[in-house]
Amino acid sequence: MSFKTFSDLNCPEDIKRSFNEHGFVVFDDFYTENECQALIDRMRYLVDTRDTTNLGTFLTIKDKGHDDNHFLLDSGDKISFFLEKTAKAEDVATKQGIFDNLNKVGHALHDLDPVFDNFSRKPELEQLVHILGNTNPILLQSMFIFKSAKVGGEVVPHQDGGFLFTEPESVTGFWVALQDANINNGCLLVEDGGHKGPLRHRYFEQNNKLESEQLDNAPFSELTLPLEVKQGSLIAFHGRLPHASCANVSDKSRYAYAMHIINGDCHYPEDNWLKRSDELPLRGF
Repeated sequence: MSFKTFSDLNCPEDIKRSFNEHGFVVFDDFYTENECQALIDRMRYLVDTRDTTNLGTFLTIKDKGHDDNHFLLDSGDKISFFLEKTAKAEDVATKQGIFDNLNKVGHALHDLDPVFDNFSRKPELEQLVHILGNTNPILLQSMFIFKSAKVGGEVVPHQDGGFLFTEPESVTGFWVALQDANINNGCLLVEDGGHKGPLRHRYFEQNNKLESEQLDNAPFSELTLPLEVKQGSLIAFHGRLPHASCANVSDKSRYAYAMHIINGDCHYPEDNWLKRSDELPLRGF
């Protein structure tokens, strides 16, 4: 199976039509090699200079203890570091060891760090957001995702709309390949057109725990389309699009940067797990 890619934003109707049909749209060379490398270098700087004595662990929705992840629930207005669940104490005894065993860093990079802020608020991205129909975009969260060689773990099938819920639903994901992404190092896997199906779950905070409500019993179909893309590519995907990624079994890392944007005119429920303090309000471009 293959997928169409765009090289620019000069065909807005075609872009929107492709997004509505498939649930995602891919752009080649949306970011330059230098922009991607600058973001990787900045993340190395953050790991080297930040206090990393208190590290969280990335847990999937199938992992035991996922619902009791206080570190996750407290990360909405911070730059928080999440290790792979396979990381051992001896693996993270040095800053390089920490970098090589991180799963992700999030979730307010775009508002707390100037380099990530500039990368996230690229004018062409704002233009794309409007093409896709969001007239009042709010940048909700951001993540640097590692997938280090032989370390990066599996991400199970899910829909982002269940984690970043608005009424009506409005979240769109934006995923940037900071390095080449392929089936061996854990590229995104999607169900082409799967956004036309129902939202299966909603995840929310209750009594300091991550709870879930099943909205529909329909199982996910097999995610058969790998989105193999080159460095600098941007993938925009619908909040209901089922997606996942395999473990990185290769000798090459697969760094990526992901953002999620909602419509500020939609209601953002108070029990959403991702929260902001009054000192750091959500904002747009």
